[in-house]
Amino acid sequence: MTATPERPRSGPKRRRPSYLVRQDEVKRLQTQLQVLQRQLKRLQARPRSARAQILDVVGANNSLRDVIHGQQLA
Repeated sequence: MTATPERPRSGPKRRRPSYLVRQDEVKRLQTQLQVLQRQLKRLQARPRSARAQILDVVGANNSLRDVIHGQQLA
């Protein structure tokens, strides 16, 4: 076995240009946006929950009760 000599370090690691960092960030954010849009479509396609339907009925009942009380007082 022959050992390969280590290369001498050429100094500190060079910084990536900021435009490349921004390009990577844009790509990452675009993929995240696509994932969130798919999630939103899936959630909007779901039927309304039973809780939301019950809250609508409760709101309608409260409105009717207020109208009836208003008519009784008049």
